[in-house]
Amino acid sequence: MKLSRILQIISLVIALFAVYFFVKVSTGEEGSEALSRSVNNFIGFTKWLLIGVGLLILVFIIMDIVKNPKNLKKTLIGFAVFGLLFLIAYMISGSEAVETTNGIVEAGSTLSKRVSTGITFSAILGGIAFAGFIFDSVKSLLK
Repeated sequence: MKLSRILQIISLVIALFAVYFFVKVSTGEEGSEALSRSVNNFIGFTKWLLIGVGLLILVFIIMDIVKNPKNLKKTLIGFAVFGLLFLIAYMISGSEAVETTNGIVEAGSTLSKRVSTGITFSAILGGIAFAGFIFDSVKSLLK
Protein backbone atom coordinates (compact mmCIF):
# COMPACT_ATOMS: atom_id res chain seq x y z
CA MET A 1 0.00 0.00 0.00
CA LYS A 2 1.35 3.43 -0.94
CA LEU A 3 2.18 6.02 1.71
CA SER A 4 -0.32 8.50 0.25
CA ARG A 5 -3.12 5.92 0.61
CA ILE A 6 -2.18 5.23 4.24
CA LEU A 7 -2.16 8.98 4.97
CA GLN A 8 -5.62 9.31 3.38
CA ILE A 9 -6.97 6.55 5.62
CA ILE A 10 -5.41 8.14 8.73
CA SER A 11 -6.88 11.53 7.73
CA LEU A 12 -10.31 9.94 7.31
CA VAL A 13 -10.14 8.31 10.75
CA ILE A 14 -9.09 11.61 12.36
CA ALA A 15 -11.91 13.43 10.55
CA LEU A 16 -14.45 10.85 11.77
CA PHE A 17 -13.25 11.28 15.36
CA ALA A 18 -13.52 15.07 14.98
CA VAL A 19 -17.08 14.81 13.60
CA TYR A 20 -18.04 12.48 16.45
CA PHE A 21 -16.74 14.89 19.09
CA PHE A 22 -18.30 17.87 17.31
CA VAL A 23 -21.71 16.18 17.33
CA LYS A 24 -21.34 15.19 21.01
CA VAL A 25 -20.41 18.74 21.99
CA SER A 26 -23.06 20.38 19.77
CA THR A 27 -25.94 18.24 21.02
CA GLY A 28 -24.97 18.34 24.68
CA GLU A 29 -27.13 20.20 27.14
CA GLU A 30 -25.36 23.26 28.52
CA GLY A 31 -24.01 22.71 32.02
CA SER A 32 -24.54 18.94 31.91
CA GLU A 33 -22.01 16.34 32.99
CA ALA A 34 -22.16 14.64 29.57
CA LEU A 35 -21.22 17.88 27.80
CA SER A 36 -18.35 18.43 30.20
CA ARG A 37 -17.03 14.91 29.52
CA SER A 38 -17.42 15.40 25.77
CA VAL A 39 -15.52 18.67 25.82
CA ASN A 40 -12.75 17.15 27.97
CA ASN A 41 -12.48 14.17 25.59
CA PHE A 42 -12.37 16.50 22.59
CA ILE A 43 -9.63 18.60 24.19
CA GLY A 44 -7.64 15.46 25.03
CA PHE A 45 -8.02 14.17 21.46
CA THR A 46 -6.89 17.52 20.08
CA LYS A 47 -3.91 17.63 22.43
CA TRP A 48 -2.69 14.16 21.40
CA LEU A 49 -3.30 14.95 17.74
CA LEU A 50 -1.19 18.11 18.06
CA ILE A 51 1.60 16.19 19.81
CA GLY A 52 1.52 13.51 17.09
CA VAL A 53 1.70 16.06 14.29
CA GLY A 54 4.56 17.84 16.04
CA LEU A 55 6.49 14.59 16.36
CA LEU A 56 5.88 13.76 12.69
CA ILE A 57 7.17 17.18 11.67
CA LEU A 58 10.25 16.65 13.83
CA VAL A 59 10.89 13.24 12.21
CA PHE A 60 10.58 14.70 8.70
CA ILE A 61 12.91 17.58 9.60
CA ILE A 62 15.53 15.17 10.94
CA MET A 63 15.18 12.94 7.85
CA ASP A 64 15.66 15.96 5.58
CA ILE A 65 18.75 17.08 7.49
CA VAL A 66 20.25 13.57 7.29
CA LYS A 67 19.53 13.35 3.55
CA ASN A 68 20.82 16.85 2.80
CA PRO A 69 23.41 17.97 5.38
CA LYS A 70 24.15 21.16 3.41
CA ASN A 71 20.82 22.53 4.60
CA LEU A 72 21.85 22.09 8.25
CA LYS A 73 23.61 25.48 8.28
CA LYS A 74 20.52 27.24 6.91
CA THR A 75 18.29 25.42 9.40
CA LEU A 76 20.47 26.40 12.37
CA ILE A 77 20.61 30.02 11.20
CA GLY A 78 16.80 30.00 10.93
CA PHE A 79 16.45 28.61 14.47
CA ALA A 80 18.92 31.22 15.77
CA VAL A 81 16.96 34.08 14.16
CA PHE A 82 13.71 32.63 15.48
CA GLY A 83 15.19 32.39 18.99
CA LEU A 84 16.56 35.94 18.78
CA LEU A 85 13.14 37.29 17.79
CA PHE A 86 11.58 35.39 20.69
CA LEU A 87 14.17 36.83 23.08
CA ILE A 88 13.41 40.35 21.82
CA ALA A 89 9.68 39.73 22.30
CA TYR A 90 10.34 38.49 25.84
CA MET A 91 12.45 41.51 26.73
CA ILE A 92 9.93 44.09 25.52
CA SER A 93 6.85 42.37 26.98
CA GLY A 94 5.16 43.73 30.06
CA SER A 95 4.71 41.73 33.26
CA GLU A 96 2.11 43.69 35.20
CA ALA A 97 -0.45 41.63 37.11
CA VAL A 98 -3.96 41.77 35.65
CA GLU A 99 -6.59 42.88 38.16
CA THR A 100 -10.35 43.31 37.93
CA THR A 101 -12.06 46.53 39.00
CA ASN A 102 -12.68 44.89 42.38
CA GLY A 103 -8.93 44.42 42.91
CA ILE A 104 -9.02 40.65 42.37
CA VAL A 105 -5.89 39.40 40.63
CA GLU A 106 -6.90 37.55 37.46
CA ALA A 107 -3.37 36.78 36.26
CA GLY A 108 -0.10 37.11 38.11
CA SER A 109 2.99 38.76 36.72
CA THR A 110 4.50 35.49 35.43
CA LEU A 111 1.42 34.50 33.47
CA SER A 112 1.03 38.04 32.21
CA LYS A 113 4.66 38.03 30.99
CA ARG A 114 4.15 34.73 29.14
CA VAL A 115 0.94 35.85 27.45
CA SER A 116 2.41 39.23 26.56
CA THR A 117 5.49 37.51 25.10
CA GLY A 118 3.29 35.29 22.92
CA ILE A 119 1.27 38.22 21.66
CA THR A 120 4.36 40.35 20.99
CA PHE A 121 6.14 37.46 19.25
CA SER A 122 3.09 36.88 17.03
CA ALA A 123 2.97 40.58 16.21
CA ILE A 124 6.66 40.62 15.28
CA LEU A 125 6.27 37.56 13.02
CA GLY A 126 3.12 39.04 11.49
CA GLY A 127 4.93 42.31 10.82
CA ILE A 128 7.78 40.47 9.13
CA ALA A 129 5.30 38.50 7.01
CA PHE A 130 3.43 41.68 6.06
CA ALA A 131 6.70 43.45 5.16
CA GLY A 132 7.69 40.46 3.01
CA PHE A 133 4.31 40.55 1.27
CA ILE A 134 4.63 44.27 0.54
CA PHE A 135 8.24 43.82 -0.65
CA ASP A 136 7.24 40.97 -2.97
CA SER A 137 4.28 42.95 -4.33
CA VAL A 138 6.39 46.04 -5.06
CA LYS A 139 9.12 43.88 -6.61
CA SER A 140 6.63 42.18 -8.93
CA LEU A 141 5.11 45.55 -9.91
CA LEU A 142 8.53 46.89 -10.91
CA LYS A 143 9.23 43.96 -13.25
